[in-house]
Amino acid sequence: MIEFYMFRQVELGWAGGETGAAPRPVAVAPAVAPPRADIECEILTDLGAVEALVPQWDALLDRSPCNRAFSSPWWFLASCRVMAGRLPYLVVARRGRELAGVLPLWVEAASHTAEFGVLLSDYNDVVADAAAPEVAAALLAFVCRAPRPFTRLLLRRLRPGSCCLQALPGLAPAAGRHLLDSRICPYVRLPASLGEYLRTRGAKLRKVLRNAGNRAARQGAAVRELTPADLPGGALADAFLRLHDERFGDKSCFQAPAHRQLAAELLPRLFAAGRLKVFGLLRGTELLGIDLCPLGPDSLCVWNGGFSREAASWSAGKLLIAAEVACACKLGLAELDLLVGVESYKLEWTTRLRGLADLELAVQP
Repeated sequence: MIEFYMFRQVELGWAGGETGAAPRPVAVAPAVAPPRADIECEILTDLGAVEALVPQWDALLDRSPCNRAFSSPWWFLASCRVMAGRLPYLVVARRGRELAGVLPLWVEAASHTAEFGVLLSDYNDVVADAAAPEVAAALLAFVCRAPRPFTRLLLRRLRPGSCCLQALPGLAPAAGRHLLDSRICPYVRLPASLGEYLRTRGAKLRKVLRNAGNRAARQGAAVRELTPADLPGGALADAFLRLHDERFGDKSCFQAPAHRQLAAELLPRLFAAGRLKVFGLLRGTELLGIDLCPLGPDSLCVWNGGFSREAASWSAGKLLIAAEVACACKLGLAELDLLVGVESYKLEWTTRLRGLADLELAVQP
């Protein structure tokens, strides 16, 4: 059974609807408390200044409810470097000398719109301690009234428990805001083991996995988690793009030069830092399939991958996902998150669906 989790209408004024329905703006309940006066905010537009913030940002990320890859400083920095026509606009909150929160935006010059400055990210948010919702409220209030080179503030792909949405009651009553229906993310609530999970699925999936494993084994191939030593330096991005291209061809989202540059700059750093797990289908040392899996605070996320034409006949995608379920169970994580999109191959594994929101805040003229 698939459960459909959306925002509760009483709390956020959410107008849920059928999957795929057109977005509908909805007024949100008025605020109940102003941001804390002991929080000071500032804006950084120089990437050198952002780089100096990396150690504190990274430490704060580990205390936040944010995805450990999508909300990392490296994803923001790499995105800003590869995208022309975007002005970095990082809003920082501090309590004394301590970094308390980060709102990683950029401004699109052509449309004068501020959005999260992260390419190809499935989840976005303010980076702040989950126990301090006043920090996100202070950041949102500040960015709506500070001098700025934009006329529109649009925050996309927010999870129901995101810092941004939890902060809404802390904004001033006059602050206009709208929520829009956004995308759907299938995910798996995990039991203790892969075997226990598969017993909850249909006999067809178990049979397909058994046959796929046997076919791969006859070819001397198997799935395992890879380490940075297996794909050092730029080898990870090269291998990923090669297999992704072979799998998707001209339908790949990595056809855009900026997206390929993002992969080349970002993936090795996230992999080395332990923010990204990589699973490979190998025959000896030959890599035939790959999946890139960012870590969440309590989840393993299946982001992007690819496999060769030969491996497609072995149901390589299913073998990779089965290995990822097994890994997430072994780590004691709560979810395997299949991220944005309700493709049929995801729904075969899915136990629940998560709705995301886009939030537009009114900025002062």
